[in-house]
Amino acid sequence: MCKNAYEQISARTGKLMVFCKRLGNDALLSQLCISQRFCKDKDRYIENNSQKYCKYFE
Repeated sequence: MCKNAYEQISARTGKLMVFCKRLGNDALLSQLCISQRFCKDKDRYIENNSQKYCKYFE
């Protein structure tokens, strides 16, 4: 997982989602990690191909 990413339950969706620390720590939808997708098997969002899509990947 990217060191700028953190997981938290979104107040709006009620799902565990991946957020970007570089965009803020309030877990707002505007701070979502761009490289995530919904995993039906785990019923949550997971990181997906961060190196390809994220300009802040570390």
